[in-house]
Amino acid sequence: MSDKTFSFSFDLKFEAEISDLSEQQINSVIPFDFKGKEDFIKFYLTYNGVYFPNGAMLHYYRIPNENCYTAEIESFYRIRSIGDNSEDVSLADIWGYAKKHSQKAKEFAEIHIPFAGDASGNDYWINISTGNIKYVNWEYQFEEERLVASSFKDFCLAIRPLKSPVLPNLQFGSYEYKHF
Repeated sequence: MSDKTFSFSFDLKFEAEISDLSEQQINSVIPFDFKGKEDFIKFYLTYNGVYFPNGAMLHYYRIPNENCYTAEIESFYRIRSIGDNSEDVSLADIWGYAKKHSQKAKEFAEIHIPFAGDASGNDYWINISTGNIKYVNWEYQFEEERLVASSFKDFCLAIRPLKSPVLPNLQFGSYEYKHF
C-alpha cells in the first residue's frame, strides 16, 4: 500500500490547513489528467493550501547543467470545497482572474492550472497536456512565462528555505542540481 500523505523533501517551515478534501472534490475542480497528477492529488489530500512564513525559494534550471535560477514561492493555493467560506485566495479565484486579464492570459488559462504563487502576485501553473510547471510574472505583462519544473513532484522537490546556503545534489527530471 502506498503512502497517501505528502511531505516536502527539505526541512521547510510552513503553515498548512489539514485537508478535508476528497479525491472526488479535487477532481471536480481539476478534471484534467496530466503528468504528475497523482502527486498533485496526494498534496491536496494532505494539505489544502500551504504558506511559507519564513519564505521559500524554488531552484531551477533554464538549460540543463547550466546556472541555477531561483524564484520565490509564498504559498500553494487552496481548493474550496462546498460550504467553504474562507476568504483566502483559492486556485479557482486565480484561474478566474487570469481568464479576465487579457485574451492571451485567457488562452493560457485554458490549458494551464494555477496552484501556487509568490508574494508579488505572480503564479505557478501546471500545463495540463505535459505536466510541466511554468512561472508567470504578471508584473511585466503576461508575456513573461518560464518553465521551472517538469512535474508537480519535481517542483516540490526543488523548494528550499529562503536562506538555504547550499543545494544538495538531486535529480530533477533530466537535470541535476549541483552546489553553487
